[in-house]
Amino acid sequence: MSYIQRENKFRHKMKVRVWALFLCLCMFTVFCPIPAEATYTEPKLFQSIAEFESITLHENADGKPGVQISENTLLSRDKQVVLNYTYKIMPEKIQDIEADAEYYLDISPHLVLPDLKNGSALTIETEESHEQVEFARLYADGTRAWITFQMNAEGSGTVLSEYDELDGAYFYLHCGRAPAPPESEPPMEETANRYIMRFENGEHLVFGYEENEPVQAEARIQKNGNTAGKNIMWEIAYTPWQNPAAEDGVTPDTLFELRDTIVSARHSYVEGSAEINGRQLAACTRREDIPIQAEAYVLVETGEDGNQVLSFGGTKFSPGRATNGNPAESFKITYKTQINEELLLPGEGSSQEIRNEAVVFAEKDGGFEDLGIQAAKTVKIARPAWLEKSGTTTRHQDGTGAETDWTVKFYPNEFTFDGENALTLCDRLPEGSTLAEESVKVNQAEVSVHVDEQTNEFKIAGLSASGSQPVVITYKTTVPEEMYDSGTGLGDNTAWFTFLYNGRDYKTPQVKVPVNSGNGSGSSGTATLEKSNTGYSRPDRSISWQVVINPHRADLQMTCVQAAEAAVLTDIREAWSCRQVWVMSVC
Repeated sequence: MSYIQRENKFRHKMKVRVWALFLCLCMFTVFCPIPAEATYTEPKLFQSIAEFESITLHENADGKPGVQISENTLLSRDKQVVLNYTYKIMPEKIQDIEADAEYYLDISPHLVLPDLKNGSALTIETEESHEQVEFARLYADGTRAWITFQMNAEGSGTVLSEYDELDGAYFYLHCGRAPAPPESEPPMEETANRYIMRFENGEHLVFGYEENEPVQAEARIQKNGNTAGKNIMWEIAYTPWQNPAAEDGVTPDTLFELRDTIVSARHSYVEGSAEINGRQLAACTRREDIPIQAEAYVLVETGEDGNQVLSFGGTKFSPGRATNGNPAESFKITYKTQINEELLLPGEGSSQEIRNEAVVFAEKDGGFEDLGIQAAKTVKIARPAWLEKSGTTTRHQDGTGAETDWTVKFYPNEFTFDGENALTLCDRLPEGSTLAEESVKVNQAEVSVHVDEQTNEFKIAGLSASGSQPVVITYKTTVPEEMYDSGTGLGDNTAWFTFLYNGRDYKTPQVKVPVNSGNGSGSSGTATLEKSNTGYSRPDRSISWQVVINPHRADLQMTCVQAAEAAVLTDIREAWSCRQVWVMSVC
């Protein structure tokens, strides 16, 4: 849109001669033939009749010119601005103005014009009545803007022809920023995003397109790692350097590498596992084998200390040209290392750690220089669970004791146990428990066992296992009824495995499981009674005791209970089916 202009100085003229001239012109046009074809004429420019005192670009402040936009301002894509004109028209130019002719404004292609099909009035304030008189209209069609001057009432000229001059006039035009730099307007020399917006009065404004403004940033790197069985999956997120400055010591053509050292005492690189954004990387073992201008590669070298060094590089790692509207994108490097088996096999401590660090290097003087940009990750290596054991006890109601079904599982954890590396199960039974040798099975197949009667241990040798499939050993043990009458516990069943691996003997952690009484009490003891303190009453200074008789439902024939100051019960009958509880207070 455009808005009002006004004039500070004006003078009326005599109209008689103008009117006479107008009549003569009318008579002349009656006798003059109209040409059959209109000839092309150059478009008239507003600056051919007006002198610009200033042309400035402003913020849009509720439809009016706001703060003037300064040099090197970054204009956003949807930025709305106001182009403000102040001008004057000298007396000799006023008489040259043609009514209804289009006088075009020469507006920078960096601006997008509005659509003013109906035009916007330009007015002048009269000296006598201070009325606003329209003398011209401002039009725009999205690509061009022009002004037409109104004919006066007599038809002898324009409204302005009644005045000697127009001074201190102004109008403004709402504009938008161009969606992209025009091809005809390249950036200034030695800049990537500074353009010149030229105005008709010879002045200009240097500005930039906000989304095209280069973003300067050093290379960034992040490191992560997670265990997956016997391997560690490492991940590096790398964002290349962006728009390096002269003082940074690197250029857009500088070659970069990420170097990752793998300590051979703890893990080793899995050949062929390196990928970049899910695509396998070309691997080299000698630097001279790296293809010239390779987009991405991994160089695998072994140092004198035996450690492996992975060097990731290629043109993809070189500096980029990120802008506000097109930020730098990181890419993902992944690779695997295999954990040394000694860290996973049974040993002291429950876990180990592997620390891995990636460092950014840049080409310099024919070599590579450490830039001091690095990222590290420490991965905990938890020793896997090798075995588990469980047992279910069934109490015989005929007074012949109890039987426990045992299950022992060995997990190979992706190791292979066979031949000289075969497994041996060792199982120590508690005193009073007896192995039912004919019940022993491995993966549901019967096997023979060796029982040491002195230690009450048995062993199963020559067991094979591999991958992730567990070996399942099942067997039964029995407990005589006398164990329930003894008032002692039924003991613990303890199992472990031994094996030879890489010439070294290993023993898994022991798993100890108590023999349950088999009656659902949740306790593994065989005491004929259990006594507990259930609370102290401060007001009456008393202690409450609870005694549970025959908690394991043994086949008791006679017993008595005496608590502190003598409370006696005799001749308990049918104890198997009856659980007797007394609560006594002792003061």
